[in-house]
Amino acid sequence: MKTPGELQRSYLRKNKQKKSIQGYFYIKGKRHLKTLCSFEKAGLNPKGELVRKTKPNEAKYIKRLHSLYHKKELELSRTAKPVQKDLTTFKEIAERWISISYSNRSKAKSTIEKIYRPMIRLYLQFVKNHPLTDISIHHVDEFKKGLAKKNLSRETTNLHVRTLRTFCNWARKRGHLEKLPEFEMIPTIKRLPNVYTDEEVKKLFTRIRHLASTIDDKRQARYYAIHERFLFTAVGTGFRRSEILFLEWDQFDLEKGFVILKSKEEFNFRVKENQDTIRLVLPFTVEYLRKIRQANPGERYLLDDGKGNLIYKDQQSISMAFRRHKNELGLNPKVKSIHGFRALFASMAEESGIDIRMIQLLLNHSDPKVTSIYLRRPDQMMQMAMKKIDKRMKRIGFAA
Repeated sequence: MKTPGELQRSYLRKNKQKKSIQGYFYIKGKRHLKTLCSFEKAGLNPKGELVRKTKPNEAKYIKRLHSLYHKKELELSRTAKPVQKDLTTFKEIAERWISISYSNRSKAKSTIEKIYRPMIRLYLQFVKNHPLTDISIHHVDEFKKGLAKKNLSRETTNLHVRTLRTFCNWARKRGHLEKLPEFEMIPTIKRLPNVYTDEEVKKLFTRIRHLASTIDDKRQARYYAIHERFLFTAVGTGFRRSEILFLEWDQFDLEKGFVILKSKEEFNFRVKENQDTIRLVLPFTVEYLRKIRQANPGERYLLDDGKGNLIYKDQQSISMAFRRHKNELGLNPKVKSIHGFRALFASMAEESGIDIRMIQLLLNHSDPKVTSIYLRRPDQMMQMAMKKIDKRMKRIGFAA
C-alpha cells in the first residue's frame, strides 16, 4: 500500500479492512505482522488518507509512525527475552544483523551480499567465533592481519574494517555490546577519482535525448526524460545524487539562478547541520530547467512522474539506470556512474582557474582536504603546466 516517502517500504502497511497501520517485525529471523495504531490515531480518515494533506502534516504523520514502530519493536524485544539470551556470539548476532538489513529497504541487497556477508565470513575465518562482548582492538588487529595475508588492497581492507565498525555500532545500539573497540584504518595513497571525458558525456547526453524523443512507450520515454533532467542538473551544479533526487520545483529560483537545499525528513534526507543552504546553478542548466518548468507547470518534483510523485523512490534505482546507459555506450567502467558527474564538475572548475576555496564552497565540502581529492589530475594538469613552461622557455630564446 502506498504511503508518503520512506513509508513506502516493506516494514509498514495500511490495512483498510481493519482501518489500522501495521508493521513487519523480525523476531529470531522470522517476519511477524503487528498492529501499530488505528487510522484515527495516525491522523487518517477511514479511507486511509491524511485528513489535511500538507507537508508539515505528512512529516508529523511519518514521525508518529516511526515512533510507534520503534516503540513496538522495543516492546517486542523486551518480551522476547529467551531470544535475546540466545544471541551472544559474533556469528549469531551478525546473522541477526543481516536478517534485519534485508528488511530495511534503504539497504541495497547488493550491499548486503557483496560487503556485509563477505566481512562476516572473513572475520570468522581469521578470528573465529567468540562472544561479541569480548571483542577488542586485539580482535580487530587479527582481522586486519588475516586480510593482509590474502593480499587484499589497503582500500578493500579498510572497507571490511569499516563494515565491522558499522556492525559493532548496530550491536551496541541493540544492547548486544557495551563498549566499542578502536578501529584504526590503514593509511592509503590518495587516488584521484576517474572522470568522464567531454566526449563520453556528449555520448551519454545524446543517447538519453535520442531515446526520450524516439521511443514509443510513453512510460519509458518519461524515464528517459527524467534521466536528461538529472544529467543537466548534475553537471550544472556538482550536486550529490541524494541532493538532486528529492528536489522540488519550489526550491529553485530560476530568475536568480540558485536552488535552496532543504532537509526532507519524509525521505530521510538531511543537509549538513540540518540548515537550508543556497547553491548556485550554471546558466545553461538554469535555461534548460526554465523551459522544462514552463512546459510542465503542474509538477511538484524535479524528477516527477507526471502525477505529483517522485519517479524514483531510492538512490540505488537512479544509479542503476545510469549504469545501464554507461554499459550500453561502453564508457569508462572505472568512473562511478553518477558521482563521476560531480568529479567532472570539480575538475572543470579547476581547469578554469577557480581557486580551491571557491571549489570547496561550490561542492559544499566542510574540509578543503576532501575537495583536493577531486583535483589535480596529472594526465591533464601536468601537461598544461609543461606547456606554460615551454612557452616561457621559448620566449627566453631556447629553441631547436
